[in-house]
Amino acid sequence: MGIKQEIKSWDGKSSSNIDAIYNRHGSNDDFVQIIIQFSGEEPLQKGATWLLKRHFENNHRIEEDQITKIFELLPKLEFETY
Repeated sequence: MGIKQEIKSWDGKSSSNIDAIYNRHGSNDDFVQIIIQFSGEEPLQKGATWLLKRHFENNHRIEEDQITKIFELLPKLEFETY
C-alpha cells in the first residue's frame, strides 16, 4: 500500500498508526514534496499535515521553495475547533 492510501485509511485519531506511516515513509527523498502536495487535498489534509509536523519534530529541515508552498496552502487548510 502506498503512502496516499495509508493516509486515506488512517482513522484520524491513532497516533501510533500515523507514526507507523511516518516511520515507513519519512526517510524517502520525495517525502516532503509528497506530503506538501497531499496537504492541499482535503481527504488527505489531516494526515499529511500531521506527518509534516512529525517531520519537523524530528528536526528535519525543508527547502525554501517548500516553505513557500506551505504558506500558499494555509488559506486552504481546514482547522478543527474544540
